[in-house]
Amino acid sequence: MADYFVKIVDVKTIRRALLSASKETINLLLEYEKLKSLRDEKLENIKEAKELIAELKLIIQNLKKLMPKLSEPSDVPLSVAKSTENKSQIKEEFNLEELERELLEIEKKIKKI
Repeated sequence: MADYFVKIVDVKTIRRALLSASKETINLLLEYEKLKSLRDEKLENIKEAKELIAELKLIIQNLKKLMPKLSEPSDVPLSVAKSTENKSQIKEEFNLEELERELLEIEKKIKKI
């Protein structure tokens, strides 16, 4: 067998091109590995979130079982609404009295000046 040699004209340029291509390939592989790790992390977070949601559902179901059952649900909102109306009226009266008192104090200070 005969050995044939081919002369490469611009060795430095070709070597530089090969090395830069290798460098780009390595950078792409690094980015791919980062992407894979992010995907794995995302899947782990989704799995953890699903587990938490399932646990919360169980807790809510248990809480609903422990809550007392109401025979007439329409009565409760009316009584609550009436009590809140009374409280708001009392607060408004109190606020009016307080504002009138403050107004009188301000008028007294103005007269002193």
